Amino acid sequence: MVSKNSKRNPMLLFILGATFFGFTLYSGEIIAALVKSNLLSLSLEQISDNDKRRTTDMLVDQKLQEVNSNLQKTENTLLRVNQELTESELAKKKLLTEEAKLKASVKKLKFELVDQQNRKKLFDSNSEKIKTELELLRTKNRQLQDKVNNFDKVASEKIKLEEAFKKLE
Repeated sequence: MVSKNSKRNPMLLFILGATFFGFTLYSGEIIAALVKSNLLSLSLEQISDNDKRRTTDMLVDQKLQEVNSNLQKTENTLLRVNQELTESELAKKKLLTEEAKLKASVKKLKFELVDQQNRKKLFDSNSEKIKTELELLRTKNRQLQDKVNNFDKVASEKIKLEEAFKKLE
């Protein structure tokens, strides 16, 4: 519906402008025809024919000036409104472009956040595995140290026994 209005508005402005131009071009003739057909009363009954004609011409000119003034004001208003409409449409396009950029940025940030969360989960799971393996290795290391200590004790006893055996020989 917005696209229909945006197509309709310039057309309406064009029609109004053409109508304004027509009224401006033929306004004197239109007013004279209205006066002759008594659709526009000028209350000239008290004035003589010559004065009537001059007064009629003056009044027609005055009415013409009023009509032209009103038409000029309307045209100025129409131009101002058209300019504001154009500015509003440009602002709307800029805002829509900015909105699209922001949406793309938010989408990218969401992907980055999910990626970061996945990395953290992977790190946490790997660190738990590494901790478990480290504890197993420490336990094995202690067991091997105990065995080495036992072997050292056995080796020192063997040395003592060998020395004792040599002394006995």
